[in-house]
Amino acid sequence: MLVTNSGPHVFKLRERISELEDEVAELKQILAASDGDYRHRSLGLTKTQAKLYGALLRRKSMTTEQLMAVIYPDSDERSERSTKNVNVQLHFMRKKGIPIESVWGEGYRLGRAAE
Repeated sequence: MLVTNSGPHVFKLRERISELEDEVAELKQILAASDGDYRHRSLGLTKTQAKLYGALLRRKSMTTEQLMAVIYPDSDERSERSTKNVNVQLHFMRKKGIPIESVWGEGYRLGRAAE
């Protein structure tokens, strides 16, 4: 059986794929804008962890400093202690099943399962 890239069934499938891609893009925008708030309860996240999760949803990767800015928007609150807090929060998020990956030289990102 020879399969070709033409015909009405192929056209319909491509059209449906395009519709689904548009829907996925729209849902990703909604997720990014939500800051993770609606999901943090079902995932068992604290408010701080939900902020970090929302930030990681919006960006491809984030440094520890960028994640500190999410938790501590007032720069006076940032310190060595806050760096450790980011690491601790990420640790507990991983224990709750959030696939956070360490990226050498970049920081952190969500793994494929979260995207």
